[in-house]
Amino acid sequence: MTRESTLRTVAPDELPGLLAGLDAEETIGLALIGPRVWRVLLDYWPKGLQGHLVFQLTGNLSGLPRELWRLGRLQALALWSLGLQDADAAAIAERLGHLTSLDLRGNQVGETGVWAIAERLGQLTSLDLGSNRVGQRGARAIGERLGQLTSLNLSVNKVGDVGARVVAERLGQLCSLDLGQNQVSDLSARVIAERLGGLTSLDLWDNPVGDVGARVIAERLGRLVRLRLSATDLGDEAVAAVGQHLSRLDILDLRLNARIKTIAPLAHLPLSRLNLAGTGVTDLSPLKGLALSGLQVKWSDSMWEGPGIYVKDCPLTHPSPEVVQQGPEAVLNYFREIEAQGTDRLFEAKLLIVGEGGAGKTSLLRRLFLPEMDLPAEDETTRGIAIHRHEFPIADGRSFRLNAWDFGGQQIYHATHQFFLTRRSLYVLVDDTRSDHHSIHDEGFKFWLEVVETLSEASPLLIFQNEKAGRSKQIDEAGIKGRFPNVQEVHRGNLEHPGTADGLLQAVEYFARRLPHIGEDVPAKWVAIRRDLEELAQFRPYISLDEYLALYGRHLTVDREKALMLSQYLHDLGVFLHFREPRELRRTVFLQNQWVTDAVFRILDDEQVKARRGRFTLADCDRLWSDHGYADKDLELRALMARFELCYRLPDADPETWLAPQHLSPSKPPELSDWARTGDLMLTYRYAFLPRGLVSRLIVRMHRFVRQPDLCWSRGALFEHDGTAVLVETTARGNEIALRGRGPEHKALLCVIASDLDALNDSFPGLKAKVGKWVPCGCRTCAGLTEPAMFAQKELIERKARGKRTIECPKPPDYADVEVLALLDGLEPARWPEWAREPAAPDAPFAVAVSFPGEHRGLVLEVVERLAAVLGRHRVFYDAWYEARLLGSGGDLKLQECYQQAELVVPFFSKHYAKPWCALEWETIRGILLTRRADDAVIPVHLDDTAIPGWPAVGFGIKPKGRTAEQIAGLILEAYRLRHPDR
Repeated sequence: MTRESTLRTVAPDELPGLLAGLDAEETIGLALIGPRVWRVLLDYWPKGLQGHLVFQLTGNLSGLPRELWRLGRLQALALWSLGLQDADAAAIAERLGHLTSLDLRGNQVGETGVWAIAERLGQLTSLDLGSNRVGQRGARAIGERLGQLTSLNLSVNKVGDVGARVVAERLGQLCSLDLGQNQVSDLSARVIAERLGGLTSLDLWDNPVGDVGARVIAERLGRLVRLRLSATDLGDEAVAAVGQHLSRLDILDLRLNARIKTIAPLAHLPLSRLNLAGTGVTDLSPLKGLALSGLQVKWSDSMWEGPGIYVKDCPLTHPSPEVVQQGPEAVLNYFREIEAQGTDRLFEAKLLIVGEGGAGKTSLLRRLFLPEMDLPAEDETTRGIAIHRHEFPIADGRSFRLNAWDFGGQQIYHATHQFFLTRRSLYVLVDDTRSDHHSIHDEGFKFWLEVVETLSEASPLLIFQNEKAGRSKQIDEAGIKGRFPNVQEVHRGNLEHPGTADGLLQAVEYFARRLPHIGEDVPAKWVAIRRDLEELAQFRPYISLDEYLALYGRHLTVDREKALMLSQYLHDLGVFLHFREPRELRRTVFLQNQWVTDAVFRILDDEQVKARRGRFTLADCDRLWSDHGYADKDLELRALMARFELCYRLPDADPETWLAPQHLSPSKPPELSDWARTGDLMLTYRYAFLPRGLVSRLIVRMHRFVRQPDLCWSRGALFEHDGTAVLVETTARGNEIALRGRGPEHKALLCVIASDLDALNDSFPGLKAKVGKWVPCGCRTCAGLTEPAMFAQKELIERKARGKRTIECPKPPDYADVEVLALLDGLEPARWPEWAREPAAPDAPFAVAVSFPGEHRGLVLEVVERLAAVLGRHRVFYDAWYEARLLGSGGDLKLQECYQQAELVVPFFSKHYAKPWCALEWETIRGILLTRRADDAVIPVHLDDTAIPGWPAVGFGIKPKGRTAEQIAGLILEAYRLRHPDR
């Protein structure tokens, strides 16, 4: 979006001077944004702020500065999330009488403040009081006194039906109305529809509107261009009404309406944004025309990302989530391939057998699928994972393929198994009746049921009670199913007897056929390619990428990107493993999952590696990977283990050594036993379910801050940077991870580590709702304690939203009232040092890479600084920022890699490129740029009219023509987003 305003940051103590320096006659639009407002403003600029001077504060205000009142000519004022009260609203109304637009969203203005605004600012045409405390009386004041309003936002204000009706009945000139989350019923929706016929924008999200209310809105408000009805209990009846009557709609939000299944009525609407996330939609083919015309399908639920069809968390089958998650181009390819090839169906699923070690998982596998085999001996255990293929007939003469995975039950395997516990699969939990586990409160049930619910998005699960030696056991079946509704059935029997699992086999085949993705339409040639790969996997554990492309070419014209989209789809389904990053893995397609897992467990299961607390060398790899073709793929296998965050290479170790943190000592190092001090900065994560191995993965992910590996153990680690340290450990409670930092930059280091822990948590599909952050109290009493009182961040945010400024500390003797905003802001560093911006994966591709002659370094630095402010510094290649990486004999190759892998390359051309030193660099990268130009990945900036040898004279680029560095950066960003709209 083109901006007419520029956002600047300012410290609270600098604000009075800044306001005093503004021209009181010329300043007609001003916005002050609170420190906790999301910086998405840099990417999405609300229309309401265009033309404003916009400042974001780095800290909290103690009150509105009196210098604001000198700007008496202000016509538009926005004060977001500044903790403003009724008195502040009254002062604004009294002192700034020329306002026609007032935006106070995210504050604590109540009825008194609203009455002051309504009585003194009768000329207002736009009023935004979203997320305040307006209530019914405040809504009445607005309705009775502000008759010139054309735009009104009262979302999240408890105005109810009474307030909604007053607004509808009194403010007939409204063109835009937002009453989201106000308990507005279908009856009030009818009043709105009948009285506000001029509306072009209506937001009623999170209200019990229902199909009846939506139908009336559609029938009466034909001028609507924007309609937001997310979480309003809608079904297909509402969709049909919208499609029939609202022919002008540009933006439609139907998110979180699970009863919506059909979207065909919307296909003809001129939509630029359609949010279907969290609905029951399975088939997107009715919207194929919109997609093919350029409206991108996105696995997201945030419409601020721009035009698109948003489908996150829809139970899609046509196309599947795996296709959509690859990006908009994959969806277009899917529809085009179906048009060209027709469709076929895949009938394949994954069965995962889980449970404690010794419960009888392998015995069950044999009774189910290999009845001719003897049961394993008592001391025979599964090492890692065993995979068996089972086929059974289904309708139309087809065969259903079931890939049964038998997981080793020992705890050492649990962290690794998590990578294979996939959604859209069927699970069987084996319970040993000799155990004392009876209910969801017992570890044998709680852990595995939580694992399946959290990691597989509640895939269906069957329980089999293995009645060893004929011993039966009663379990709380009703309680288990009540807490875990994905548990379908419970079977039982003594596996010593043949035929014991026959009933379970019938259930397995029944529930496998009912998995949502079974029989989904895919391009016909995909099934044929899948079949060829399946045959190849019978005798080859892996193939090269070139071999895969050749196989693809036997069925379809080779298009590398399309072939890679298919490989990603098959990878996501678990057919094989193929990673495009890191680069060591991109040229190998692993056809046999078990071959890979066996290789990994050879390292993790090795007694010598265990004895060395997880350290292994190249010699260990040679020893353990000497057969089955492993030796030829040792580089790829180590890269795969690092990709799964199972190990990392220890820097400066000779010989080369890797560390697998899950084998670290279970005991905390003595040096850290008394590490806690008063004044430490603390943050605690509390989990309803804590996945095993989370801290080990954090160690791998953040190993650049592990200065002393001996100060790591299986439940914690000390992370350090230049005199700053953060201790991370799983507490004695077992369901907490505590972070404790001290040092000159403790906030920054703690936030960096917490950010990666957040990312790890987010990688588990169902974990978000099961983890909460707790922040430390900052009162005088707690400041002297090593274990201060802790407050739930969620509760603090709720208090802030409801206008509660303080919370009581539970520690005697003061029981002090503590400022909520201070607690929420206590973990945010005042600035982010450069080391904190380093990428976790140094070889990750850059979004933008620049090439330039040194004579223009000043201009280029200004440009890249602005690019980095939006994309992140680690996503922009500027040579001076990565000087250390380029040092050494391989610097030229590393430079070439930067330009080869960057998503967009921006060379700054000028006469200085003719100089000898620059000509050498140009010779190095010219071939790369010409290749990347063919992929539309190069946008040159022509600083003068010099012809560059070897570069086509015909072509478009950026010509500054007096543009500022900010404007050049804006054009580059716009070009980048056009090419990568999903970034």
